[in-house]
Amino acid sequence: MKLGQKLFKYINALLVLLTLFAYLSPYVNPSITWFFSFFGLGYPILLILNVLFILFWIMVKPKYILISLVCLILGFKPFNRAVGFNFGKSESEGLKVMSYNIGHSKYYFKKSDPKQIKNFKNFIEQEAADVICIQERAKADMEIYDQIFEGYHLYPSEFIGTCIYSKQPILDSGNLYFDTNAHNATWVDVNYKGERVRIYSIHLSSNKVTNLTDNYKEIWDESKFILNKYNQHAVIRSQQMEKILEHAEASGLACVITGDFNDVPQSYLYRMISKRFDDAFLSQGKGLLKTHNTALPGLRIDYAFHSDELEVLEHGIRKKPYSDHYPLITVFDL
Repeated sequence: MKLGQKLFKYINALLVLLTLFAYLSPYVNPSITWFFSFFGLGYPILLILNVLFILFWIMVKPKYILISLVCLILGFKPFNRAVGFNFGKSESEGLKVMSYNIGHSKYYFKKSDPKQIKNFKNFIEQEAADVICIQERAKADMEIYDQIFEGYHLYPSEFIGTCIYSKQPILDSGNLYFDTNAHNATWVDVNYKGERVRIYSIHLSSNKVTNLTDNYKEIWDESKFILNKYNQHAVIRSQQMEKILEHAEASGLACVITGDFNDVPQSYLYRMISKRFDDAFLSQGKGLLKTHNTALPGLRIDYAFHSDELEVLEHGIRKKPYSDHYPLITVFDL
């Protein structure tokens, strides 16, 4: 074997090992260690690299495609959570729910720029969602939101980071408070086809990683800092999610839990909720969906989970520039 091919074989074997670590991520509580969570976070990149190695070996040494191919076969479930193959025509008639983290819209509005506000308002009117779940609204922009979401019922009208707009009258409502004013689980009950449906707009604990550096000598220390922060908030998110799940299950209603989860499909948090509620992406997702506007591929941290009583007719994003997240659209039926 040529030296170059031998080196690539070893690199491929190392890649497979790291991918196996990612497979373990959902099964290891982050309170025990951040190690596997780190590789779970990078799973889309590991997936792409494995596919590239398969293509490389097809051209160079076909028998070695088994190194990554077997790895991907073993990881069918993570692969299915990352890549959607539901490319059939989506239905559109049903209960249309939008989830949108609009935290960065404050930069888009640029001191109440009428043109930007009109663009946002036009988008909301064109989508005509029945229910809109908002995360990270800004206190300074409350009057702007009144213009944009004109005609919708709102809960809560007082300021917290999460809220829900509904075309239908809100039958009941409430809020589960977490660690900050920005992080909550706001819920409303609405009527759909004579049935009461409960919808949650959630924003779980953010990683709050701000201590970055341009000094290369400090990269290792800062890397440990980032991983430690990720681990700390992964534990908090798990506790918050347990509170939400208990509240939703106690309602006895058909439920939608949507919002900014701040964690990836290959995580302990995702496994927690997916054991009890269904991910809309699995039935109607398309491609390597990315809900956060970043250079990282497949960074899906916004979700729409639902109880068994609901069927998903459509699920996807709209690539709009109004925030650092993309609006997530899901259409449900009973």
